[in-house]
Amino acid sequence: MAEQNPWDIRFASEDYYYGKEPNVYLSEKLRKYHPGLVLLPGEGEGRNAVFAASLGCDVYAFDQSRVAQEKALKLAKQRALRIDYRLAGVPEAHYPDNYFHMVGLIYLHMPSHMRKEAHARLQQFLAPDGYLVLEAFHKQHLGSPFGPKDPEMLYDEETLLQDFKNLEIIELYTADVELAEGHGHKGKAKVVRLTAQKKKNSKT
Repeated sequence: MAEQNPWDIRFASEDYYYGKEPNVYLSEKLRKYHPGLVLLPGEGEGRNAVFAASLGCDVYAFDQSRVAQEKALKLAKQRALRIDYRLAGVPEAHYPDNYFHMVGLIYLHMPSHMRKEAHARLQQFLAPDGYLVLEAFHKQHLGSPFGPKDPEMLYDEETLLQDFKNLEIIELYTADVELAEGHGHKGKAKVVRLTAQKKKNSKT
């Protein structure tokens, strides 16, 4: 018997583990930049995708969890919205290069041996002048009741500066926040936030 996807187990209940409301930081950037084409890797149950679609964005998303995909599409249908949601991880995700006006990486945590290559691949999908928006748990968040337990899967500003050195950094900072994202992210957290832009002559 094949081992069950741990994310399918996490998302198995009828309620939405991280809630139905979008991530605050991403929602601010969606409203500010008004991107046409948006890519949301590791999108989970669809809270950010559905919000972006409600703003009129053409939304593409993917995740490794079939349960999450089903719940995201259900949420979109309930709100009479359309999203393109595929079942894939970053290595299997295939989209045109230089295509999306925004790529949103919201708590897309990966071990270090996968992270750098994944971040490079995701930058390729970003159109010239497009924006990359990221929020993730900081390395100092280790020990919290929620978030990754492996320090290798947590980020800091230096790590992101290296991974996204070919983009123009608009803002990069660490913040102490109070999260209220469903059952999954609830309470005090230390996060790192990044907004960066792909320049027309970028090598990515």
